[in-house]
Amino acid sequence: VLWSANDPEGSNERISMWKTWVTEEWTWFYIASQNIWIALLIYLLCSKYRNIRLGKDDEKPEYSYLSWFAMLFSCGVATGLFYYSVAEPMWHYRGWGGARWMDNMNDNDKAIHAIMVTWFHWGVHGWIPYTVVGALMGIMSYRRDMPLTMRFCLYPLIGEQVYGWMGDVI
Repeated sequence: VLWSANDPEGSNERISMWKTWVTEEWTWFYIASQNIWIALLIYLLCSKYRNIRLGKDDEKPEYSYLSWFAMLFSCGVATGLFYYSVAEPMWHYRGWGGARWMDNMNDNDKAIHAIMVTWFHWGVHGWIPYTVVGALMGIMSYRRDMPLTMRFCLYPLIGEQVYGWMGDVI
């Protein structure tokens, strides 16, 4: 923050360079990780774990599947679609600051690329991180009676350390 306040142009140039490097070198890793999460969730849906409830075993669901989906969709996606359904494809079509490779694309290729990236963001790959984190938080909170915070998602891995500095970092 101090760097940006003292040297806005220099910090903007350097941060843009880092963003471009990360995007060009690590996008494959991001896409691969999303595909791994999808494969893991498909496995869990086809295994003995598919019937785990977010609540206790003796509790009945408070909402129907349709109501639950409507709440998740309207809170998580509908607002974003309302605001970004046109803006995001246009942003990708125009090309963001570091998209040097778009100079070699014609208008049709840019439009196809813009729609494909938008579909990637708003399709299954866009839902996966929220699904994984939401399921973990729900299980840890409603089945194991732990606080509804991110740190307790990692309780099965790091145990009581979630109460210390590791939990604070998370």
